[in-house]
Amino acid sequence: VIATNVIPWSLYGSVLYLYIRRLVKKSNFKPRDILHLILPIYFIINHSTFYFLSTEEKWQVIKFENIDDHVLLKNPYDIHFIIASMVFYFLLILMTLRKEISSINNRRWVNWVAYSFIGYVVSFTSYFILVHFGIIDIKFDYFIGFAMIFFIASVTYFGFMQPNVFEGMPIEKIIPFNKYQKTGLDIKHSQILKDKLLKVMEL
Repeated sequence: VIATNVIPWSLYGSVLYLYIRRLVKKSNFKPRDILHLILPIYFIINHSTFYFLSTEEKWQVIKFENIDDHVLLKNPYDIHFIIASMVFYFLLILMTLRKEISSINNRRWVNWVAYSFIGYVVSFTSYFILVHFGIIDIKFDYFIGFAMIFFIASVTYFGFMQPNVFEGMPIEKIIPFNKYQKTGLDIKHSQILKDKLLKVMEL
């Protein structure tokens, strides 16, 4: 349901930016950072009549698809605002935070997180473009659901591994789909192991 999804959608970019900023600049949440919450606050207020309905009333609204009757300001550009916000924070992360990181390894970690996010944004935007042109029905929101799951899983994983990366672990070692990794053996020992393997295979 769009009315319940707009809040997390509008929060993703700002929360991700504040999270990475805290890691990079060691800065806590400041009163002026409330500006980053303007968009979600707007959606909370705009959909407040729906949120204060009883559970049964909400189900009736959803069933009969008359959510627009419970919006204070009917704005056809709400999704545009959300997409613009996501793109804005993606660029803000890359252009203001990444350049302050001296470690190449840490910078690559930021890249993985940021580009995972923009991948979500592209999927999100594509969905609404397809709906706009009538290629798919808006009811099939699992398109966004799958992208959201990937985004959350990816960012959660890299967030979980962040302490190891910032302590010096190469980013290649935490990439889950990095199929082939160097063993750390020198050429001599690698050749010895190869010869032993060939002998075993000849038996």
